[in-house]
Formats: sequence, C-alpha cells, structure tokens
Amino acid sequence: MLLIKAEPNSNSTHSNQYCQSNVPILDGWLPVPAHLQETAMQYLPFVKLTIEEVQIPYSFEEHEYEEEYDENGNLVENTIINTTVKEHVFIEHRITNIEDNQEAREKWEQEPAEEPINTADFILGLMGIETGGEAE
Repeated sequence: MLLIKAEPNSNSTHSNQYCQSNVPILDGWLPVPAHLQETAMQYLPFVKLTIEEVQIPYSFEEHEYEEEYDENGNLVENTIINTTVKEHVFIEHRITNIEDNQEAREKWEQEPAEEPINTADFILGLMGIETGGEAE
C-alpha cells in the first residue's frame, strides 16, 4: 500500500512510503487509492493532492439497566429499562486526485543539492562507530 503524507514538506514535496496493508496508518498519512497509484508514482514527491473530507454517520445504542441480586450478591436478573440511540459522525480524509506539482519540482531543481548520505556510514554513526565517511 502506498501512503502519502497529507501535509507537504517545507519544499512542497510530499513524503511517501510503501507499507504492508495490515499496519495501522499514522495520523497525517493517507493511503493512495489503487486507481491513483500509477499517477502518484509518476509524479512523486512533487504532487498536488486533492483531499476530500468524508463524513460517515453511525449510531449505537446505549442501555440503562435495572439489576436484581439474590441474598448472596449474585446477579439474577439484568433488565434493560431504557435505550438511547447515540448518533455520531466519523470524519475520514481521502485522496481523490493527484496531479503533478511542477512549481515545486522547479523550485527543488533550483535549490543547491545536498551531499548524498552514505547509508552505511549513517547507520554505523548511529551505533557510535566512526568511519572515514568516504563513499565509494
């Protein structure tokens, strides 16, 4: 499953990642619908997202009970004496369209590029192991 962070980064790009479909999605991240994944892959990270807020109403019953106990304190009868239906709305955000963000792409191309990070040196550095920092 392809996920895109809803809020753009300071340079107008959108963070993105693939993950298993059975993992919880963090706040601020949205799954890309299957019909938009090819478009997303074509333009990432320079995308303009159209995000729709969908309101999903749901209801549940809340019961008030009258309980009857025997002389030993054991519950012998539990009777519903009142039922109230509670109405709620769940708000979900969905990506409904993805477009190329040419303006962000041009801005990024004009900024000076950072030196590439040598992943092995980075990981070793996290472990407290110093390397020469020379990437091959």
